[in-house]
This record gives sequence, structure tokens and C-alpha cells, in this order.
Amino acid sequence: MKESLRRNPWRTATSERDFKPRPMLRAFPWLCIFMAFGTTGGAQGPPGDEDGVKAAIRAFLQAEQSYDRASLERMTDAGYTEISPVGEIDARDKFLEFYAPDKKQAVPQASISFERVSISGNMAVTLATIASNIPGNRGRLRATYLLRRTSGTWKMVQAQFTRIRSEEHTSE
Repeated sequence: MKESLRRNPWRTATSERDFKPRPMLRAFPWLCIFMAFGTTGGAQGPPGDEDGVKAAIRAFLQAEQSYDRASLERMTDAGYTEISPVGEIDARDKFLEFYAPDKKQAVPQASISFERVSISGNMAVTLATIASNIPGNRGRLRATYLLRRTSGTWKMVQAQFTRIRSEEHTSE
């Protein structure tokens, strides 16, 4: 048997021509996918938690729109990090600076629609679309939120926003 075949765990054949992955190694990627999406019966939150997660995100969005810094401080974890649509990474202190009373500006109202809420134990990941009516443009963002439940309250740990290109630019 060739030396390269003996050392490679993906090989069960005696020659390159007879290559076949081992059965367990063929199933491994599927096992990872099932575990990632919680279909193997992992620890799930109690019933009704999805509504609590959605309510926490709606309250967070409302606090951002009204520049309610005190509420944002209560709603965010000490290690909160936000990734803006342009790729800037802001730690909690920098994020909260943006909502200082002297920096308040008019913000268009926004609506949120939830694509998916996944809860595992005290952590939740939510995918959502945020739409706002910006004059002359319909702004839409894809948002990913990571929340942690602490003492029965959901707190933001991380948020990432990605701008969704308008329909007229998607064909380019």
C-alpha cells in the first residue's frame, strides 16, 4: 500500500483508484449540520421565549430610534459589540456614544420582520429584516442579533447589520 494512503484517514482503499471515504466520515458533515440547527433535540428554551426575544429586539430598536441611551445601557450586555452596515466594529462604549443627547437627530421610523429565531438554553440568535422609509430611498437592512438571557431578561450581546441592495442594483 502506498504510504500516502496509509496516513490519510479519509482513505480505505489500497490504491488511488479504489478511493472511498470511511462511512462515519461521510456522515460527519450532516451530523454537524443537524447539530447546528438544533434538530437533534438540544437544549431549547421554554415555550414562549421566541416572543420574549422578539419583544426585546423591538424594544431595542425603539430605544435606538428615540435615542434612549439609558434604556440601551440596560438592554445591552457589558461586552456588547455592533458591526455596522459599512463594516465598522463598535464596542459598547462607542455604540452608546452615538446615542448621547447632544447627538440626537431625526430618524425615520423603521419596521422589523423576523426571519428566524433560534433559542438554545440562555442564548438566542435572530435573523431579521429592518425596513425604513428614507426620503428618496427605501432602506432595508438584514440584521443578526445575538442575545443572552440573564435573570429572566434578554440582553443584546452582539448585532450585525448588512445593507440589502435595492432591486434595481441586484441584476448588476
